[in-house]
Amino acid sequence: MHLHQTHSYTDANNCRQNPAAVGQPGKVFVSVVQALEAETLQGKTANHVVQNVKALVQATNFNLAQVAASLTPEQQRTVQVYFG
Repeated sequence: MHLHQTHSYTDANNCRQNPAAVGQPGKVFVSVVQALEAETLQGKTANHVVQNVKALVQATNFNLAQVAASLTPEQQRTVQVYFG
């Protein structure tokens, strides 16, 4: 996932422009959570990426509960902080 993109996934039309992300929102979510937990994704960039992932999840009607349940307790805390 390219973290420095200037466009956002604010609607379904934008999401369709990136079929790899749209086809695997769970993998995108887990990758972002791992980057947040490792603190390789921080500050304004982290907030921007999180907002884009939230929009992706909403546009694809993906259920994050299943993926979140498989995360470690530390990762689940990260999810609560950023996605809660």
